[in-house]
Amino acid sequence: GSADDAAETAVVDDSNPPLTMPQIQTRIRQLLARLPTKEETAALTPDDLPGLEAWCRTVRGILRNYNLTLNFVAVANYQWEPDRPGHTGQSLGALRNQISLSTAQTNIASNHIGRVLTPTLDRQLMKKRTVQLENGDKEEIYVYENVVNDPEM
Repeated sequence: GSADDAAETAVVDDSNPPLTMPQIQTRIRQLLARLPTKEETAALTPDDLPGLEAWCRTVRGILRNYNLTLNFVAVANYQWEPDRPGHTGQSLGALRNQISLSTAQTNIASNHIGRVLTPTLDRQLMKKRTVQLENGDKEEIYVYENVVNDPEM
């Protein structure tokens, strides 16, 4: 009907949450389009900390929006059952349960995605030099290097 058509053409963006399954799909496609490209990701280096931080901020923001979008799935799929007595309270309770369940699943997924996607900086000891001082003491000099520990590489 015309109401369905209006719903499908409704604007979905950062300010307008998706309310139907097709809108949720549209929203996820929008977010996927914002992900850094493979080339951008491959170009990251341990020496470019601002670049790494910007990449992580971008991906974290997209994941946050993705998780919020997933929460709308339970709402979009929820069927109200107006024929039962006391249905309003039951329906709201069931809806709340469904939303908290989808939130829990989302958190599990996002923690895993976060671990997989977030490169960590590891300090590795590269060199250790021992210098003999004139008074007979020894001084040790350590040289560290930041190494990106990226599970994807």
